[in-house]
Amino acid sequence: MMNVHTYIYSYEYDDEGRLIRESEILAAMGSGLTTRDIAEKFGLSGRTVEVHRGNIKRKLGCHSLAEMMIKAAEFRRAQDAALQPPAL
Repeated sequence: MMNVHTYIYSYEYDDEGRLIRESEILAAMGSGLTTRDIAEKFGLSGRTVEVHRGNIKRKLGCHSLAEMMIKAAEFRRAQDAALQPPAL
């Protein structure tokens, strides 16, 4: 089992060039969680979540919070669809 500190301080990236933590935060945003909710869920400060959100916004090329939230919802839907068993 991975140590919590190892997980938090590891710099693992997903296929889109985001930190794994950024992808988790993006999915949480897509679920409608607030910054405070996300901070509590992952044991982070609100400021840390805000920094991740800013990095996500930049990496997605978004110009507004609304645009980023749309992309977060699309990301979450794609994640949910990937978890569904294939249709027979």
